[in-house]
Amino acid sequence: MRIAHICENWVAGGTESLVLDLCGAMRSRGTESAIFFLYGEDGLRKLNGSSTAVPIGMKRKLRLDPLGLVRMRSALRRWRPDCLHCHGYYAALAALILRRTGLCIPVLYTVHAHTDRGLQRSDFLIRWVAQACDRVVAVSHHTAAGVETFTGGLVQPQVILNGIDLKRLELGRGFRPQSKRKALGINEDELVLITVAALNKHKDHRTLFHAFAEVLPSFGDARLLVVGDGRDRAELQELVSRLGIRNRVMFLGCRSDVPELLAAADIFVLSTHTEGFPISVIEACCIGIPVVATEVGGLADLRRVDLGVLLIERENVGSLRDALLSLLDPQRRQVMRRQLHQQAPLLFDIGRTAGEYREVYEALM
Repeated sequence: MRIAHICENWVAGGTESLVLDLCGAMRSRGTESAIFFLYGEDGLRKLNGSSTAVPIGMKRKLRLDPLGLVRMRSALRRWRPDCLHCHGYYAALAALILRRTGLCIPVLYTVHAHTDRGLQRSDFLIRWVAQACDRVVAVSHHTAAGVETFTGGLVQPQVILNGIDLKRLELGRGFRPQSKRKALGINEDELVLITVAALNKHKDHRTLFHAFAEVLPSFGDARLLVVGDGRDRAELQELVSRLGIRNRVMFLGCRSDVPELLAAADIFVLSTHTEGFPISVIEACCIGIPVVATEVGGLADLRRVDLGVLLIERENVGSLRDALLSLLDPQRRQVMRRQLHQQAPLLFDIGRTAGEYREVYEALM
């Protein structure tokens, strides 16, 4: 079986992380994978030995330019996949357009983010794409309900929860949280919070920074590690300065050592406007760090499982502040760590996700 994953961009993010982990897990099941991405260039052709990366070189301003579609059609014909697994509605649209040219390959569309009227660039386009694809999968029950409502009940996605490759989170034998903190210039007795998210409008770092400023008097010596980058970085750094917490917040940018950073922290927090089912939260849960997150999108699904994750109201500084203050007690954090260590890996192993997707691939073929 050969699966072509069609992505719009190839950047460091949750969708890309899922695709890589899924390719690796499917390879162990005898499935070959390739990743085709529409926009941008990347000299890297091999990714972790589990798949091949193929840049199409579409013109981003045109979204889907004719020459780019011709290159994509040629690349797919050479690779001869059994199924096109699309991540993003422009990726799915490209696959559907190529079907009109005679490239008759089943199209699976995974919806990674919540869908709501007016939230995207083109509501009509997304509805048409969702209805035209052979199968639609959503990464959470909340996301699936959003798609069903968005399409007036015409599309009822199958739910396949995101998973991760647990081996990717394994720490070296010599790893010590204290050493990691020291390397970052953080004292051993400081309380360390961490967030991992792109610095863009879809996240809500503003609420996080305001809440952090309010809890600092109670926390004493504390640091907030901000992992990720994006177009709003300068604006957010200016906000941190205005709040007087610049020496307490560390903007670390995109990092390759996220598991170590998570293991060295005391609390993971994600303040966000909208989500599908964020890989960053899954990673934090599997590492075993207490999690505070906004109850939006797929994060609401965490109420279905008893993981002890603290869910807060959207854009509510007080709700986030109170949740953080409730984790001041080291014993409570330790209880939460034990619970997460025991349950999260069972729920979020990529093997479960890969098995469910393989069933979909086989049904489509």
